[in-house]
Amino acid sequence: MIGKHSGAHAIHHKFEELGIDLVEEDCEKILTEIRKIVVETKVSPSDDELIKMAERLRRE
Repeated sequence: MIGKHSGAHAIHHKFEELGIDLVEEDCEKILTEIRKIVVETKVSPSDDELIKMAERLRRE
């Protein structure tokens, strides 16, 4: 489960499981977004939400 206490290594590993390769800088950006979402909603993001985050990041 990915949540507000997860680190960049856990994020990188989770995205590898999803077939998405992220560089460390991308992991940090997504981690910041995940922490914000979890604090606001008290729910960890789903795999689909994680994939959408990565897609948005790649469009930037």
